[in-house]
Amino acid sequence: MNRTKTYLTDLEKGISYLGFVITNYGVVVAHKSIKKFKEKVRKLTPRRKGKSIYYYFKELSMLLRGFSNYFRIALSKGLFAKLMSWIRRRLRMMIMRAWKTWKPLHKQLRRNGYKGNFKKISMTRWRNSNSPLVDMALPNKWFEEKGLYNMERVVTNTLHQYYEFALNKI
Repeated sequence: MNRTKTYLTDLEKGISYLGFVITNYGVVVAHKSIKKFKEKVRKLTPRRKGKSIYYYFKELSMLLRGFSNYFRIALSKGLFAKLMSWIRRRLRMMIMRAWKTWKPLHKQLRRNGYKGNFKKISMTRWRNSNSPLVDMALPNKWFEEKGLYNMERVVTNTLHQYYEFALNKI
């Protein structure tokens, strides 16, 4: 037995195993796994690199697809929604940094059919990446159209479905 890995616990605290935590109410994703995933996303979405946004979408989509397919057996629907929201915000911030000023933002809003005068916002502030103007210029639908994999569409909590399928085959 390994003294550092072996410990007594109960289902209230949960049992960590292969990136999951098994609790009395189901299987959830471990915090350590989420933290590692976020670090990988941060590495893949730097704010000041000169590559095309489509390159980042392609690289990020592979990571998102792998993470969501591995952790879909857990109770992770809400987690996937939160992570996708955070990832899209990071990507909006990258695009804002590339725009440099508020003028390209206003052009994008007009391309999307919005009329009127818009606020002049800073393109370098993290808080502005969550602004309604940026959200209107780069809606969630836009990211999917450009090829970003959407984890929110993954069917989660599928472990019981797998076992039903496997038992029916036997």
